[in-house]
Amino acid sequence: MCVHRARLQLGSAHAILVSRGGYSFGSILRCNLESVLEYASRTAPLPLPDANRAEMRQLFASLESGGHGAWAPWSWFLPYAKTLADAYQSIGEMLVRDGLERGEFHQALSTAREMVNAQPLDEAPRLLVVRALLAMNNRAAAVAEYRAFQELLRKELDIEPSREIQDLLSSA
Repeated sequence: MCVHRARLQLGSAHAILVSRGGYSFGSILRCNLESVLEYASRTAPLPLPDANRAEMRQLFASLESGGHGAWAPWSWFLPYAKTLADAYQSIGEMLVRDGLERGEFHQALSTAREMVNAQPLDEAPRLLVVRALLAMNNRAAAVAEYRAFQELLRKELDIEPSREIQDLLSSA
């Protein structure tokens, strides 16, 4: 293990401590993965209470920018990578649904676009972008989003978007 490199990736010389017993995380690192996952799996009533929404936004931002990509090359992290990606997706979806419920369409669209940027080939965030654009009465932008996604899927995976996103556009 390259302690120096790990400390650089974590942004602090105090992130990893070395002792005779081995290595440990420093007190600056705090992550209770079980709490994050439990929080992400909650089915919250919409709209979210203000305190919960602020907490969800903070967790969403930390999962997005948490730098877990820096850990990806290490085999011990592999089981956690998908779990964190799923938590990011769940919390993002909850925030978008909350924004749509509250009529905060620009915030919902912004969150959905962040999710698309993180996973461009994933249809769930694209569907959220289309829903937000339709809620803003911007069908032209929703169709453009669909077409761009359709082109990306054809180019990268040689597949078409699901019937769900097509039905959403045709019913709008």
